[in-house]
Amino acid sequence: MSRMKERVTISVEAEVLETVREEIAAGEAPNLSAAIEVALRDRARTRALDRLLDEFAAHHPDQPLTDAERSWARNALGGSGSATE
Repeated sequence: MSRMKERVTISVEAEVLETVREEIAAGEAPNLSAAIEVALRDRARTRALDRLLDEFAAHHPDQPLTDAERSWARNALGGSGSATE
């Protein structure tokens, strides 16, 4: 099933762009658009997981989550890191 795509223009630091182009050359991504889309999806997923963990923490204030527990939860639930990455 094909989803509607929207064309946008972005500015990216040259070093970041070079890294993505190397991934494309290595066959790790089919093209620049796909690589950026995956990165944006990963960021959205990570932010959603962080919100879920924050909600859990708010409901259990007597049991604060450690950084190690948050990291474990992100890995277990398919997140890639913190929302600030």
